[in-house]
Amino acid sequence: MKFFQIFILLFPIMLFSQNDIDNLPIVESELAKKILSQKINLNTINYDLKYHKLDLNLDPRTNSSLTGQYNFYIWNSNFK
Repeated sequence: MKFFQIFILLFPIMLFSQNDIDNLPIVESELAKKILSQKINLNTINYDLKYHKLDLNLDPRTNSSLTGQYNFYIWNSNFK
């Protein structure tokens, strides 16, 4: 009985495990091609993001009360 319980627990792991190592270099090369072929927006190439600021307010009395504000500072090197 214990063997059957262990088999039931491990069967999904064996069933869905990734044993397909043969095509790993092909998948990685396709991913690299996709990353390298991304188009660069020339309008935003000279901007430098200096910092991010995230303020969150969480009310522990309620489960769904999460409010906040996101601020960022960008410096344009072409702006004089």
